[in-house]
Amino acid sequence: MPTNAVRAVLEAYAVTGVLGLARRDGNRRYYDLIERLLPADVVGHDLPLREQLRHKLLSRYRAHGLLGVGGGGDIFGGLGAAKPDPRWPESPGRTALRAELVELDELVPVNVEGVRGKRLVIREDVGLLEAPPEPPPSVAFLPRSTRWSGTAACSGACSDSTTCGSFSCRPPNAAGAGMCYPSSSATASSAGSSRESTGTARR
Repeated sequence: MPTNAVRAVLEAYAVTGVLGLARRDGNRRYYDLIERLLPADVVGHDLPLREQLRHKLLSRYRAHGLLGVGGGGDIFGGLGAAKPDPRWPESPGRTALRAELVELDELVPVNVEGVRGKRLVIREDVGLLEAPPEPPPSVAFLPRSTRWSGTAACSGACSDSTTCGSFSCRPPNAAGAGMCYPSSSATASSAGSSRESTGTARR
């Protein structure tokens, strides 16, 4: 969406760490100098860029769960290219950073039945995969226009069919991207549709 110059400058200063988001009031944002928002010891603690990028990459796996080595810009945006990039002279690239996290045992490669390629999870989640807890009962109501997009991890169960309950699924393509979305016969108000929605959305 188009934005005005003031908002663009404020957001640029926030990205570079000069300003921070002090509070929100509805959809209005209030900024302040970062040194007035954070303790002095935090502001004065300078980490090497490589360590910052490694932490940022780990946060992606912590947030999404069961990610593979690839992913779109909406997942790995801001981390540079997979290989060393001339625009980021200090960055070794995501591939090297990921290898470091695996070597440090922060990321653990796992195999998921029915999904091609290795998946990686954070160390704390390995126990959950070995003995998954029983999920609590839940219901999700989705509008007919809702689309679930993701990698083969979320649509792998539908790779051999075009319909899963009240959802129509497009099998993963060569890049591993697939899509599940409500079929024309699905209704958000029905309990059956709600149960299917919850099951399909769960990774």
